[in-house]
Amino acid sequence: MKRTSGFTLVELIVVVAILGIFGGAIYTMFQTSNRTYVVQDHVVAMQQDARYGLNYLADDIRMAGYDPRGVGEKTFCFQISATWDGVTVGTNGTSIAFTLDDDQSGVLALDTDPQAQKDLERVAFRLDSGQLQRYRNSAASGVNGTWETIINGVDTAASSITYWYADGTSSVASGLPNDSDGLTNNDSDKVWDIQITLAMNPPDLYGNQLQAKSYTTLVKCRNMALK
Repeated sequence: MKRTSGFTLVELIVVVAILGIFGGAIYTMFQTSNRTYVVQDHVVAMQQDARYGLNYLADDIRMAGYDPRGVGEKTFCFQISATWDGVTVGTNGTSIAFTLDDDQSGVLALDTDPQAQKDLERVAFRLDSGQLQRYRNSAASGVNGTWETIINGVDTAASSITYWYADGTSSVASGLPNDSDGLTNNDSDKVWDIQITLAMNPPDLYGNQLQAKSYTTLVKCRNMALK
């Protein structure tokens, strides 16, 4: 009797097993590559957020104390403790507030002043609740002074604002800016440089926390150094 051509059951089982091994290997490689891509995508997004936040801060801080008419160092300067539109602002290790003569009028514009519509004569930032926030005055926002979010994902406990004074010491050594303790080096008008460190909270992906990253920049307070 002539033998019918084809595969035996054993041969089929061997082929299926081999295909299963190759299929499993390919799936594992795909899964690993996909996870790597997702992780790198989140890392890039985290870096971009941090750089955006630092650049945003730096651009505004460079204008701190802008006083083209020479009105005086205590008129346009850092605000150690102030209330704007019922909002408390200050200059310390987690927040910074300052004024500048943006319209070059020689007078700090009030919220009712049309010149304040650009929201640039009163500027404040703070690190709060995992966010970098910026103060918006009532003239610009249409409501009482509010805080708007610049970036999310900030590790506010690990982030910091350090002040460098005219004599080369920092707030780590000389203390935070303070205008109520007499004529000392840590007066607000002696702040020449500001070091900002943003620590970012990486997302929890696949049950594994990514490595935390910190980003630092040093901003020259060019207007304060001229006083």
